[in-house]
Amino acid sequence: MKIKVVKLIVVFIVVIVSIVLIASYFLKGSKKSKASSETVTFSFSPNIINQTSGEFTTEVKIKPSGDMFVRGYEFKVKFDKDVLELKDIQYDPWNVTTDVGDDNSKISFINENNGIIKVVGEDRTSSGNIVTSSEETKTITLKFNIKKSDRTLVEINTDLTNRVFKIDPDYTLISILSAGRADLNINQQIPTDTPFPTPTYLPTPTLIPTSSFTPIPSPTVTPFPTYTEIPTLTPTPSFTPTPSPTTTPSSPTTTIPTPTISLGCQCISDVCLTDCLFDYNDQVISYIKPPKCSLSANLFSTPPTSEEKQGWCKTLRVKGDADGNGVVDNVDYLYYVAVVFGGKIPAQVNPDFNGDGNVGRLDLDIYRLTMGIQ
Repeated sequence: MKIKVVKLIVVFIVVIVSIVLIASYFLKGSKKSKASSETVTFSFSPNIINQTSGEFTTEVKIKPSGDMFVRGYEFKVKFDKDVLELKDIQYDPWNVTTDVGDDNSKISFINENNGIIKVVGEDRTSSGNIVTSSEETKTITLKFNIKKSDRTLVEINTDLTNRVFKIDPDYTLISILSAGRADLNINQQIPTDTPFPTPTYLPTPTLIPTSSFTPIPSPTVTPFPTYTEIPTLTPTPSFTPTPSPTTTPSSPTTTIPTPTISLGCQCISDVCLTDCLFDYNDQVISYIKPPKCSLSANLFSTPPTSEEKQGWCKTLRVKGDADGNGVVDNVDYLYYVAVVFGGKIPAQVNPDFNGDGNVGRLDLDIYRLTMGIQ
């Protein structure tokens, strides 16, 4: 009897644990799905300008689909340089991402070349700037001068690099894409609901008596040629194309092929073994070879494990790949900025690019060299 009772208790415990695990799995899945559906809307304020000369200002604002802490943003503003002249760019209350985003030092180049402003701004606190879904938040203020009275648009198109960087409680950065384009309308005709005007009718003409009226002969009308009906074609059987692989959008990056990783590559005594293959930049003389796989524990939200430290010994880290995803991009720079300004980063991230065990100016120089920033 006792054995049966024990068996029943064991079965009951197993059932309860299984239910908890299954519920946990679906809850995690729903949370991930919710995060992936977030978007951000860009807009101009004001978005209509009706003047044919002089200067005007407009603000670019963002409004996310849900409240979030935003660490940075990037988007492109395009204008017709033959009609407008850019006069001023102000990042307020944000900061321009140095050497990456366009500021007033780039105005002459923008006006003389393609008329495209590359806006990249950031919040330099560890927690980011709170941006709510209930109101629009300003990112930049732009001032233009009207050179010609032509109709034109200033636009933020649907480029997949238009996005904001959300920071999660665990200090992980997530890219939130734009929901669509935004336009600033200058001297364009705006459709209205004005009713059609009431027509004015001509007075009824006095008829000429029949006896004095000579009819005008009707013109000879050549009939249209008769066309032979084309027989209906039998449709070609349709086929189902092979779907193309989904590509995750990213910002313009410098992508470098990743060499084969040696199986003997390990982090031993805080140093990457000589078996680790690194793609060093020949122009950099400040590398520590082999690079260290150690950083102060105070830089991380959670202490890095030995496996995470071993992940720091990846090929492209020495060229600026802080998060180890095989691509050097703006996200790697934001991790560097987070460390420099006292923030915390995920344990799998290491912005020590020259391998000396510290994060400083030498690491920024390596990142800028890889991205082609002078």
